[in-house]
Amino acid sequence: MDPLEEERARARYYQQIAQQTGRKSLQEITALAQVVEEHKKALKALQESEARYRSLFEATGRGIAVYRAVDGGEDFVFEDINKPGERIDDIRKDDLIGKRVTEVFPGVEEFGLLAVFRRVWETGQSERYPVSLYKDGRVQGWRDNYVYKLPDGELVAVYEDVTEKKQAEEALRQKDLQLLHAQKMEAVGRLSSGVSHEFNNILTGMVGLATLIKRASAGQVAEDAEGIIASCKRAADVVARLKAFSQRRAAAKSVVDLNKAVEEFRRLAVPGFGERIRFELDLAQGLDPVWADASQIEQVLMNLCLNSQDALGGVGVVTLRTRAVSFDKPFRSPHGALPPGRYALLQVEDAGKGISPEEAPHVFEPFFTTKGPGEGSGLGLPVVYGILSDHEGLVTFESERGKGARFEVYWPAASELSRRAPAAAVPGGTETLLLADDEPTVLGILQRILEPRGYRLLFAESGEQAVKVYRSHKEEIALLVLDIVMPGLGGCEAHALICEEAGRKVKVLFMSGYSTAQSMGRCSECGEPFVQKPFQPEEVARQVRAVLDA
Repeated sequence: MDPLEEERARARYYQQIAQQTGRKSLQEITALAQVVEEHKKALKALQESEARYRSLFEATGRGIAVYRAVDGGEDFVFEDINKPGERIDDIRKDDLIGKRVTEVFPGVEEFGLLAVFRRVWETGQSERYPVSLYKDGRVQGWRDNYVYKLPDGELVAVYEDVTEKKQAEEALRQKDLQLLHAQKMEAVGRLSSGVSHEFNNILTGMVGLATLIKRASAGQVAEDAEGIIASCKRAADVVARLKAFSQRRAAAKSVVDLNKAVEEFRRLAVPGFGERIRFELDLAQGLDPVWADASQIEQVLMNLCLNSQDALGGVGVVTLRTRAVSFDKPFRSPHGALPPGRYALLQVEDAGKGISPEEAPHVFEPFFTTKGPGEGSGLGLPVVYGILSDHEGLVTFESERGKGARFEVYWPAASELSRRAPAAAVPGGTETLLLADDEPTVLGILQRILEPRGYRLLFAESGEQAVKVYRSHKEEIALLVLDIVMPGLGGCEAHALICEEAGRKVKVLFMSGYSTAQSMGRCSECGEPFVQKPFQPEEVARQVRAVLDA
């Protein structure tokens, strides 16, 4: 606008003010115009400030709600709420403005936040309410709240939904507990293996000496010797169960119908429990078959049912139930975790004395028992835990003292690959193998496993003989299969001499009946590939092929 037009506009503006106010002097008109201009500027600044406030109010990721006190500060009415607050509280602003906080959130007093509102309104001191779980019939979640009072008396609550954070923390805590539990069970397993080995040696001597005493004596001495032998047999049974927990030998897995396994268990084993224990079956139809060792399913059922019988005091009902379950994300419990997938669930439930919170963390530990002296070994549930670990499944439980217990056993469903597991599926070859074991029976079994797959075999019954056979056929032999423990020269020593003879590292697969001879599928002495006796035909054939192809 040019200066002349600007001057004319100002004159028209002053004339308009004069007409509206009745003022006539230029000085009065000019002063009034300045007041009006200042008022407009102040109004514009206020509007801009309000816009900035509203922008910040809505842009923050936290919920913000403004309240006005009613009933002398006993309750509070919603004055405003931002968009994040609407999202967190799952409610529209129009549905809560003017309503009491106790009306919109009926759980606010039990939650403890209403007491914080009252204190802040009365004292004017800001207060943070620690992270807590809020829930009512409409909304539920973990909340972190900070409350303060404005100069005009209104209250402001700034809050955040930390539910996902709390869930992540809980998941991490569960993982830590599972890791600690697994480490403890592994350590106990290793200890148990050593204890069972040493204890068996002691029992061998005791039984032998007691037998000699019995043969050379009569009367009371012979009877006492027989009592020693009987006690040793009971101790040997405890050792056998301890070994079942500590040793992770390969199970004879196949496709198993879990429902049929339960029915067969009831038919054959249940009569031994007596007439005062009644078994009820609730079997789901269309249950996925499982990839498992049928005899170990029976062992799991037996141990859990014996546990229920004890919990019931020998009188009552044990329910055996099966269900098909599927997880689309990892399933976690205090006793382990399962990857996503399909599972057949076996439940063994009773209404017995139950398990107390103090006992619960220890039920799968070897030798832990709530029975009196001589009434239980404390190995039944650890064996179940070990079997499920070997089957990549899980055992867990729910119980309350005095209200019974329900043990839940998850067996992985058989995949299509597991359904097609014949020995012929393992590839063979035409290589020459040298087999060495001091047990001719073992050599005969290996011959029946490997010859049909096309391998040419050479045999030795000692470490020394294996070295001699290698010297005669060093250009032909592609792999050594050696027992670790043989009289005289052991497998590891024989392999070292053969490598020295060949001037290179010769491929080897070690085997042994000692569970302590291996760690993570490797010989614990030299780190070479290892197969545990007793082995399945498919297992040893697969190991041979894997070492040859390595």
